[in-house]
Amino acid sequence: MRSAVSLVLRRFGITASVLSALLAGSAFVHKVTLEIPFMKPGSTLPKRYTKKDKNISPPLVWSSLPNDVRELALILEDIDEPRVHWVVYAIPATLTGLREGLPSDEVIHAPAKLSGIIQGITDFKGEGAGYHGPDPQSDKQHQYRFTIYALNARLALPPGLDKTSLLTLIQSHIIGQGELVVTFRK
Repeated sequence: MRSAVSLVLRRFGITASVLSALLAGSAFVHKVTLEIPFMKPGSTLPKRYTKKDKNISPPLVWSSLPNDVRELALILEDIDEPRVHWVVYAIPATLTGLREGLPSDEVIHAPAKLSGIIQGITDFKGEGAGYHGPDPQSDKQHQYRFTIYALNARLALPPGLDKTSLLTLIQSHIIGQGELVVTFRK
């Protein structure tokens, strides 16, 4: 069966890279695993990662990336009160995670392995770049979704992108995706 498929693909001039590009533009994407090492999905985010305390970014690790990933992007948003809390892109594909407490620079310059990572515009206007932890306006428990995108190209995107602009620019390059949902209550 496999060789029959290969023959058909070759007959129509469809190479592995063409097939990958076709799939990247479709709904078929590789499932990426995204975790906060000490937490189970759906559990409560510790207070230190919220605006009620230190407001530092949590450590994130990912695995099961597609083989041809070239770059990553990450978005954090409040599902219940639609607000974007973090936009990160130009993440090198060589990384397996982001450490706790990333600097809030628009473009990260150090350490070297994080150099070039860009933190875009969130819904917290006037509060600068970087991570903006949960700060629900009501006493109701909120769900926060971290979504990671594996991209098939290094895109050299400019600083200053918000979620909508970023997703528009990366849409045709997404070959893998994963998410992690956590909760927090005021």
